[in-house]
Amino acid sequence: MGILDKLFGAIKTAADQAKKEIATAANALEGAAGKLEDAVEDECIGLDTAMQQSSGGAGRGGKGYWDKVPAEPNQYNSGLGYREYFELIFRENFPEYDLSFEEAENRPSTIVTFTNAGAKALVVELMSEKTSAKMLRWRCENEGVPYLRFYYDHWGWWNEKSYVIERVSKALGE
Repeated sequence: MGILDKLFGAIKTAADQAKKEIATAANALEGAAGKLEDAVEDECIGLDTAMQQSSGGAGRGGKGYWDKVPAEPNQYNSGLGYREYFELIFRENFPEYDLSFEEAENRPSTIVTFTNAGAKALVVELMSEKTSAKMLRWRCENEGVPYLRFYYDHWGWWNEKSYVIERVSKALGE
């Protein structure tokens, strides 16, 4: 075996080892980010629950907010399924964007992609509170695309029309 063969063999071995270490580090970072996201989400849910308990049923919207559906148009008083409700708001209030809807694989969520002139402008995930948002959010961050999520089955999070419009507008930079 010549010197060049040994040199190339050593370089290939070092490159393979570096790839393995990078993949291990990336997996560790992804796991840590997911744990942090879960902790923050749990804390937010805990704060909302504490607000409800300490105020005798009052929450983000004041006294009785958690106990009854607000009068403002929202997901629960719209008479529509969650997907149709959000689609109606998106199409009425953001007509300059093309929307695509796809069902996520292996989890109960719908992914809505807003595009403008062929460029991805925003990804919104409509998901169950029991679903993790880690992977899609991570992908969006890596692509530099804003990401939002709305839970369609978390009691007390009414997804009022104004709330949905405000969050989407902000994410789109409007």
